Amino acid sequence: MDVTTLEEETLPQHTDADEHTETHSQQVESDFLSSLDEDDFEPEDMPSKADQKMELQAASGLALGGLMAVEGGMKMMLHPDFTFDAKQANNVAEKVAPLILKYGANPPDWVKEYMQEIIAAFAIGSLAFGSVMQVRQLKAADLEKAKQEAEAKQAQTDAEAA
Repeated sequence: MDVTTLEEETLPQHTDADEHTETHSQQVESDFLSSLDEDDFEPEDMPSKADQKMELQAASGLALGGLMAVEGGMKMMLHPDFTFDAKQANNVAEKVAPLILKYGANPPDWVKEYMQEIIAAFAIGSLAFGSVMQVRQLKAADLEKAKQEAEAKQAQTDAEAA
């Protein structure tokens, strides 16, 4: 087997003579056009630039709504003062919007079949998690109150002793 380097190898060169334009008879073109279904692409059915812009804005709004839901979950789980940076959130929404338009906002059929169960589980889980977080905050407030009361009692005892 002969091993050659790239420098030694000669590659075929492309020339314009290699290209040719395919031609069809009028009958072939007519047969093809008549074979198209009514549901095939129709240029006049394409949305206008204004419609496309509105669809993109709507999809961006949908993405932003999803980000707001995620932010709300993070507020419950991580810290009540957590927020996404508004510029970054808007940027993400703009980048996700074309994907929403491309794939649609509708869930797959297997998800649609169990949508009510998924929504119910999410609602119950959110309520339970929110309740746990509230109990933690209440306990922290109780500890702070008890600490302040103990400090006040100690200050009073120190004042009476003096």
